Amino acid sequence: MDATVKNKSHLPLTAIKNKIPQMKTLFIDPNITCYYLICALLEEFETEIIYASSGKEAINKFMKTPSINLVITEIRLPDTDGFEVLDTIRSKNHSVAFIAQTAFACKNISQKCIEAGFDEHIFKPIDVKAFKKTIIKYLKS
Repeated sequence: MDATVKNKSHLPLTAIKNKIPQMKTLFIDPNITCYYLICALLEEFETEIIYASSGKEAINKFMKTPSINLVITEIRLPDTDGFEVLDTIRSKNHSVAFIAQTAFACKNISQKCIEAGFDEHIFKPIDVKAFKKTIIKYLKS
């Protein structure tokens, strides 16, 4: 599925809006409902959202759009896991920020993600306030 959404909404805080440049976010999750949720959560931010439903699709989209600033990926993907996506994309671009997300409640999963090179790990269901606080941190940098 090829889906790209440009969120044009204005940020509620002008001071923050002026500090956030045009961003491109790659969102990877096989569940299209999660994509719609992320679109709604990121609506207030000036970011283009590029959707991929699998790891291989995400890697291909990244190679076609190397200006992506932020990657939010489910760890458990149908063809290649989020760790492999992280390794492949980071080998091409060390500066892209990576956020892992999963409902997988394995012991120490957050620590495993950080040790693997993810910048952040968030659990599903998403805590909206914590998610937005995390996003602001990466979209401002």
